[in-house]
Amino acid sequence: MVTMPALDGVDHKFVDLGGAVTIHVADAGPADGPPVMLVHGFPENWWEWHELIGPLAADGYRVLCPDLRGAGWSSAPRSRYLKNEMADDLAAVLDQLGVGPVNLVAHDWGGPVAFIMMLRHPAKVTGFFGVNTVAPYVQRDLKSLRNIWRFWYQIPMALPVIGPRVIGDRKARFSGCWGPGSVAGSCCPRTTSPCTPSACASPGTPWPARGGIGRFRPRSPCAGCAASSITLTSASPSAG
Repeated sequence: MVTMPALDGVDHKFVDLGGAVTIHVADAGPADGPPVMLVHGFPENWWEWHELIGPLAADGYRVLCPDLRGAGWSSAPRSRYLKNEMADDLAAVLDQLGVGPVNLVAHDWGGPVAFIMMLRHPAKVTGFFGVNTVAPYVQRDLKSLRNIWRFWYQIPMALPVIGPRVIGDRKARFSGCWGPGSVAGSCCPRTTSPCTPSACASPGTPWPARGGIGRFRPRSPCAGCAASSITLTSASPSAG
């Protein structure tokens, strides 16, 4: 297993939810501060938010950064990875930690999970902020059909045998497709940062899926990733 990166002021908790599901949570800030939960995207983990954790904690927030099941240092149960189940994981984490309601901030594929969590457990959420993500609704129109080809990259990633090979090789042509502006869940959508080929891909423990995505562990994102989202620190505890 990859060694947990150190970050001042962060306490690491491992919340046992039963059914072979254990969720790792990076916890920072005052225990009685307004809680905010930061939900990472693909192919990332809690470290995606490391540039934001300190400033938010200094502003008085209690900051919770979970690793979704199968990602980072959370367990990878041999079960389904439906968004509903992953959303319920987040709600259960709040129950076990005795925290809530929270402001939710979610990036990329963490967005639909967090959004569903808000819909299924509205009493646990006071606000939602999405970063380069979408709501879990599909707009069925001609424009959507014309752009469906842009999601081609998900097919090889989800395939058994093929998936681990195309994702695990950071120098492969496939990884190069995750460049600026791509819809491939790149954590540097508007920059020329080298994050994607150098910092996000490494074979390891599973990420949510039964195919290739299920054999993927993200590494730490680069400074460019954090810089692209540092404006989130402007939010105030009173924001809804």
